[in-house]
Amino acid sequence: MALLIYPGTKGEPVALQDVLRESHEAMRERVARQIALRKSRRVPLDDTTDWPRVTEAVAAASVALSERDGAKVAKVAREIVDLTDGNAMEEMGAYEPDPDIEGITVTMQVVADADRRLWAAETQAHWARARAARLDGDMVAAQVAMNAVDAVAAKVVAGVIVEIKGVEGLKATVAESIPGLTLANLLGPLYAAAQYFLDLPPGKAVRCGLPPLST
Repeated sequence: MALLIYPGTKGEPVALQDVLRESHEAMRERVARQIALRKSRRVPLDDTTDWPRVTEAVAAASVALSERDGAKVAKVAREIVDLTDGNAMEEMGAYEPDPDIEGITVTMQVVADADRRLWAAETQAHWARARAARLDGDMVAAQVAMNAVDAVAAKVVAGVIVEIKGVEGLKATVAESIPGLTLANLLGPLYAAAQYFLDLPPGKAVRCGLPPLST
């Protein structure tokens, strides 16, 4: 029988470290399986790079070098990095605990699927604007777009995480505490935990960070 879980359903308080460890190990296992499958089928580990565009960019870089045009070289170099960086699948190492989040616990809640989809769309749109601005050499516009990415991350954290313990100086709500959490470099790990929670089916999400159920 299906079990319905509604927005606002809360999980148990869990160690932030444990949530991030679980997220990392789940990703590590998925990547290892995909790499093994690709190798068994002789599929390249990088099948997402647009090689014709990379070839064009390299040719443009050669022209810019011959012209001794530093601005053009820099622009094309940024384009080549954006077209290739992180495309090839690589084995992931074991999770390395972050000492700065030790002792922090979080309580997370299920949110409406419409919110999850909107946050994902906003994030993708802002990343696209940041990438386009970097390629154009407009670092101010790129930073504005990255600030917008951070603002969406703050909305995700405030929407998913309802309680944080183990941090001094928190205000009444997580949303009110975002500026302080950002300055303390905690927004990143909190967002990673919240995003992992969002990516799981609700039934699994409310148990993330907890030991597996005994059978």
